Amino acid sequence: TLTGDMNDVAISERFLKDITASYGVELAATAERWARFLAAAKQSGVTLKDTQDIFRSVTKASAVLGLQTEDLSTVYLALEQMMSKGKVTTEELRRQLGEKLPGAVGIMAAAIGVNVEQLDKMLKKGEVLSADALPKFAKALEAAYGIQSVETIDTLTANVNELTNAWQTFTKSFVES
Repeated sequence: TLTGDMNDVAISERFLKDITASYGVELAATAERWARFLAAAKQSGVTLKDTQDIFRSVTKASAVLGLQTEDLSTVYLALEQMMSKGKVTTEELRRQLGEKLPGAVGIMAAAIGVNVEQLDKMLKKGEVLSADALPKFAKALEAAYGIQSVETIDTLTANVNELTNAWQTFTKSFVES
């Protein structure tokens, strides 16, 4: 598997159950994106803890905004691409991430300690490394949205996803038994 040994699989399963229960995101789509995100993160040299923190923060922010599963998938895809390339690019930051997470460009600039104009220049030169910038971005995103202490999300989207997750879990256990 992409996650390595059985211990890694168990850690990933616990992690996914935790964030889907806490933030009301759809389990199957989130699990699929997590596998890809984890593979991209391993390739870029990001630690498992930082990978989980990044994934958790953007999932929480997306849930607070009430993003639908497709929009959240776009957020994950942008981050996967940044990880795979090893650097943050204008395309992923402005056009993919920024479209779904308001203020993403300014938040990234603040996270790495520059203004937006300086960030643009750094992006053009390929100077913003994903392994350095994305963990900082995750923390800055939560601070910018004021959600550092948010533990659970209760929105209509979250409630619908919780029902979907319960049904998927039920059918999986029914099929397995």
